[in-house]
Amino acid sequence: MPTELHSLAKIFNNRFFRIPDYQRGYALGERQVADFWSDLQRVAGTDRMHYCGQLTLELADENEWRRWDDDIWLVEDAGYEPLFVVDGQQRLATAIILLQSLLEDLKEDDVLAGQRVSELRERYLAKGNRVLKSCLFGYAKDNPSHEF
Repeated sequence: MPTELHSLAKIFNNRFFRIPDYQRGYALGERQVADFWSDLQRVAGTDRMHYCGQLTLELADENEWRRWDDDIWLVEDAGYEPLFVVDGQQRLATAIILLQSLLEDLKEDDVLAGQRVSELRERYLAKGNRVLKSCLFGYAKDNPSHEF
């Protein structure tokens, strides 16, 4: 399978992610997060991109995603693709934590990077309908980091 570079926008396009139970929980320390932030600062304001490494994703089969009670609607009603993050979860989790941190003090109608905050939240953090709301990135319920 060919390797391609993708932006977070393309990675999250109609997909949601779960960390399988055999993966360790979030483990990046202060030094690794500082390195990530430093890398982002080096490319800020340039036409360069931050390369965060390879992600290995696996399509969750129906027997798996049907056990995700709160998220079944994402597949059946919203047409999202349920994926396991087999490799790269530390990097992906760090990017999501950064995005959440950037958005948490902003109002829904504020604009960041040309998009309303509410749109960014729905695209990367949590998708909702009139009744349910599901995180787009999270740990399987039997993973020790699920509560995270």
